[in-house]
Amino acid sequence: KYRRPGMRIDNALQTNGTKLDAAWSKFLKANNFLVGISLDGPKELHDRYRKTKGGRGSFDQVKRGLDALLDEGAEFNVLTVVQRHNGDHPIKVFDGLKALGATHIQFIPIVEPTGRGKVSPRTVLPEQFGAFLIEVFEKWRGGGNGFIFRPGPYIPLRRAPRGLGEEAGGAGLFNKNRKLGRLSWVVCEGDA
Repeated sequence: KYRRPGMRIDNALQTNGTKLDAAWSKFLKANNFLVGISLDGPKELHDRYRKTKGGRGSFDQVKRGLDALLDEGAEFNVLTVVQRHNGDHPIKVFDGLKALGATHIQFIPIVEPTGRGKVSPRTVLPEQFGAFLIEVFEKWRGGGNGFIFRPGPYIPLRRAPRGLGEEAGGAGLFNKNRKLGRLSWVVCEGDA
C-alpha cells in the first residue's frame, strides 16, 4: 500500500514461536515474512533456560509454532543462543535443530555481565564457544546436510566489559578493536 515504485520491502520478525499457529503462519507466508525462531537445541537443552510464565519449559510450544510454519511453507531460520549448558553439546544441538526441519541456523554466544568485570554462570566460556563452532562447522563441512554456511559481518561492540572473557575463564572473546569476530553478542537484557 505504501510501497513506492521500484521499492522492495522485506519483512522479518524474531519470536519464541510459542503463539504461532496455522493462521499466523498463513499470514506470514502470504506477506513474505522471514521468521526467526529462538530455539536452543533439543527439548532437554532448550528447556533449561527457555521457560513459560508458569516456569515450565517452552520447547513443546515452540515446536508447535515451528511445525505450523513448516506446514504452511513459511520462510524461517533458527536463532540459537549458546550458553554454558548447551555449549558442551554442539552436535546434539545441530542434529536436533536439523531434525526439526531447520536449514538456516544462527549461533550467538550469551554473555551476561554481573558487574565488577564478572559474568553469570550461564555465560558461555570463550574456549567452549570456539569449540562449539568448530564442531558444528566440521559436521557441516562433512557434507550432505542441506545447510549453507554464510559467516556474518564483523559487528562492533559498544558495551562489552573490558577484559570480558578473562573473567569467564578464557583468553577473551574480543580482539583489540573490541569486535567479536563474525558474530553478534547477546546480554541478559536482550541488547545485541
